[in-house]
Amino acid sequence: MKKVSIFMSILISFGMLMTYSCTKDDSGDDDGGGGSDPIPEKIRITNRNDLQSIDSTLVAYEYNDKKLVGKEVWKDKNKVAFKVLKYEYNTSDKLIRSKEYQDAAMTIVAANTTYTLNASGLPTKSVNDRAGNITTITYTYNSGRLAKAHIEYTGASSADPEELEFVWTGDNVSKITYKVPDTTGGSGFVVKKYEEMEFDAKSNPYFEMGIPSLDPVFMSKNNVTKVKEYDANNVFQHLTSYNYSKYEGDFPKMAMYDLGYRQGVYEYKYKKI
Repeated sequence: MKKVSIFMSILISFGMLMTYSCTKDDSGDDDGGGGSDPIPEKIRITNRNDLQSIDSTLVAYEYNDKKLVGKEVWKDKNKVAFKVLKYEYNTSDKLIRSKEYQDAAMTIVAANTTYTLNASGLPTKSVNDRAGNITTITYTYNSGRLAKAHIEYTGASSADPEELEFVWTGDNVSKITYKVPDTTGGSGFVVKKYEEMEFDAKSNPYFEMGIPSLDPVFMSKNNVTKVKEYDANNVFQHLTSYNYSKYEGDFPKMAMYDLGYRQGVYEYKYKKI
């Protein structure tokens, strides 16, 4: 099985979570816990419709009794579930495992990801097992912000490692540099490309969910409006744009997107939980 590069999928995938985890025994299905104080109500995203001229998908988010995302259900244009992501937390409300299923009944496991935390509660490593294809990501931080992700592909098939370096402006990722191994006789990694991001001043519903990923669209506090891609020689290559309209509070209810090769509209639905 050929591995899918993070470089190719980071802007359109919910995979490869850079999430909270734990080093404790996580053999149980602990969906929260710890403390008995009432949890304040907050507005949370419940649905995201991706409306396209070619195809459409729906993602529904379900929350547990601790108001943490417990499950994502992905459905095709015929409303048939083709992917379910189930999240498991420890008693400190940190994600310790995510499982991906191929069916709504969650009987066919497609992938399993486990996480390791440092003393500050930040993930130092995630291991994703997809039918024997192993993707291991190690994380480096600067002042509590993700600074680098080192990615290794092993197991049933293997591929060259990759590295992502992150630059933050406030609470948003403003630049990602993609690196690959130096094949010119040197050592270490060299730049393959980089992306620069722009944001609005409104609230990103995915950031509020508390499950950030390596994708700046989901891990930043505000909503990304532009992603500009450049090659290693600083030559502009591609523009991705998002135009938001209609709001529920500070959260967008609609976003027109243009990926260059595909255009569409995101529709977001919320509820107070």
